[in-house]
Amino acid sequence: MQRACGKLGIRLLYCRPYAASSKGKVEKYNQTVDSFLREAMLAKPKTLDELNSLYDVWMEECYLHREHSALEGKTPHEVYYGDSKELKMIPSKEIAGAFLSCEKRKVDKSGCINFEGMKYEVEMGLHMIGKTVDVVFDAADISKVTIECEGLEPCYAIPLKIQSHSGTKPSLPEKLTKKEAEDSRLLNAAAKINRERVKIHKTALSFKGILNTDKVGGSDV
Repeated sequence: MQRACGKLGIRLLYCRPYAASSKGKVEKYNQTVDSFLREAMLAKPKTLDELNSLYDVWMEECYLHREHSALEGKTPHEVYYGDSKELKMIPSKEIAGAFLSCEKRKVDKSGCINFEGMKYEVEMGLHMIGKTVDVVFDAADISKVTIECEGLEPCYAIPLKIQSHSGTKPSLPEKLTKKEAEDSRLLNAAAKINRERVKIHKTALSFKGILNTDKVGGSDV
């Protein structure tokens, strides 16, 4: 809150607990919102847009355009626009930037910070080495954060990416990549040898079972 008020040029003041007189406007606003919530429960809005629409109607008719005794019978709308001082309208972008989340981090020797479990590279990190900086970010999108450092212009930080010189290992050519075997070369070779062996066995001459009854010198031929 202190950062948001500082960005918008507002002085932040605190009051003592239970000091109703010093925070009467806030208490009145809380009562108005509580009354609206009780009525909204009866209306049963189905979407957030419908709830916001009902809230706008309630604030316009039941608060801003209703006479207040503390304002001498005038409405808050009349008093606000009847002020002689010039109204200062702040751009919505500036208001949104003032209410961004902010955390402190220390810039390491490489000009980076650790944030949300990742290492972020700071654009002007080499000028901030060893310094504590403010990391300003939108909780819904941390792909790019703002770095604020005293004495230096704000800059950005993005998640560190490994460059090509130390990146992932290049893929091998297709002819050198590992391929799943379609069959067994060992079994194919064994089958080929077996077929040759069977072929030789079938074509070999066998004299087994042939008995010659002619005798020469008393022995079988």
